[in-house]
Amino acid sequence: MTTWDSGVRLRFGTYHSAKGLEFDYVILPFLSDERLPDPEHMAAFGPENAATNDGKLLYVGITRAKIGLILTHTGSPTRLLPTNLDLYQRVDR
Repeated sequence: MTTWDSGVRLRFGTYHSAKGLEFDYVILPFLSDERLPDPEHMAAFGPENAATNDGKLLYVGITRAKIGLILTHTGSPTRLLPTNLDLYQRVDR
């Protein structure tokens, strides 16, 4: 994990580097269908393998949050997110 220390303790890193850690709040950006599953991984290993791999990484990122979680996307959200809208609150901006 890399730390940007500007008064508030803000950390950023990859899904891999967050394994085993917890944070009060987590922001996961770029969760659009065009970016996740990773198009390069899909081309190399197929859509099912890419969805499985990126789904596991997304799970790691989501489960790091203790208090709050913000997921952002442009365009359509990734198909790896749950379709049951009762599981989360969606805000369009």
